[in-house]
Amino acid sequence: MAETGLRAGRRPMRRHIQRPVSVVRFYCPHCWHELETDVSVCPACGEEIRQSWEAKDFVEKLIAALDHPEPTTPIRAALFLGKIGDERAVGPLMALAGSSDDVYIVQAAARALGAFATPEAKAFLRSLLNHPAVVVRAEAEKYSG
Repeated sequence: MAETGLRAGRRPMRRHIQRPVSVVRFYCPHCWHELETDVSVCPACGEEIRQSWEAKDFVEKLIAALDHPEPTTPIRAALFLGKIGDERAVGPLMALAGSSDDVYIVQAAARALGAFATPEAKAFLRSLLNHPAVVVRAEAEKYSG
């Protein structure tokens, strides 16, 4: 009889796996206060979340997401803004790259700015050639020319 790893006639033990209560986090898109639930008015800043959020177009929502506290969100938002190519994003992308301490956020902002042919974007990318992080300098070199 083949060995199965189980004693004959016994069922495998079931282990209780504790799951997190909720993996969804809600944030106010105006002040980025973390919310307990999906609410319509932010208790921290008093902003009408749904009403003002629904009034924004997609690019405005992505620009707002550049300030999100969860670090992968600004990276994704920056990359989408670069793909879309709406010049309203140039100033906010430069502000993000100039203020963030996260080299991957700065790298994503530089990559997005590389999609814009504006003089401001090109000049900003040239200023990133002196950035202390290699990944940022490499991204700036691709697009600063």
